[in-house]
Amino acid sequence: MKIDKIITESINKVIAEGYAGKNLEPIVNTNMNQIGMWLSSAKRRKSNTPFNFSVPINVGKYGLRNKEGKKVVGIYKVPITLNYRNDISLGENGVGGMTEFDKRTIKIELIVSKEAKIEIIKSVLLHELTHAVDAFISKVTGYKANSHQPDGTFMFGREVSTILYRLWDTSEFNAWQSYGDLNNFVETTMECLEKANEINDTNFWEALGGYLMMNHLIGRGGRMSSRNMRNGARVKKYFINTSFNKLKKFIKKFKL
Repeated sequence: MKIDKIITESINKVIAEGYAGKNLEPIVNTNMNQIGMWLSSAKRRKSNTPFNFSVPINVGKYGLRNKEGKKVVGIYKVPITLNYRNDISLGENGVGGMTEFDKRTIKIELIVSKEAKIEIIKSVLLHELTHAVDAFISKVTGYKANSHQPDGTFMFGREVSTILYRLWDTSEFNAWQSYGDLNNFVETTMECLEKANEINDTNFWEALGGYLMMNHLIGRGGRMSSRNMRNGARVKKYFINTSFNKLKKFIKKFKL
């Protein structure tokens, strides 16, 4: 078997199908008591003292090989910082997470406000740890996952951008499996699909087709040709059907 095929199969198993947070949950659980005490103290004293810890990841279990074909083994520690902010509101969940990575480091930061509950902090941690594992795999193998991160302007409107973000972004698709309320996730995603299906502007769908091709979100071996991706009606049908199938796949994986 050629080395590039081995790498591809390993990556597909982890990035295209995996939810790394699920495997790391036991390690996260060992820190939750301390995080709970930190949160209670921060809320009482309105303190902004950060809580720092790290999560060790046994990278050998992913069966990865680097760009030179050598097996990747060892423990990679992901530093995590929780910052309490009593001067802001982060909505009903009260937690915001971000995974930063460059050529040398991968680190996670959570911003926690007064609305936060310990179970939400855990859910966001698992979400961000999945991003961290995906980033590590991409870093050592050179694999480029599908990515769609909508900015504040929502390039294709709120509904379509939300669908792309939740279901078409490889790492987000993995990380959203840490979301505790499957019913709410499915309901809100279906609402977005229904709204998207009401859009009949041919120019809109042609622009989306160009975006999907430019960002390689149609994937290799896709049934949509370059010519078809310039046909608004066909792009719409492809996007709605593919998104619905991705949602069904998400539901199946969530229940595993």
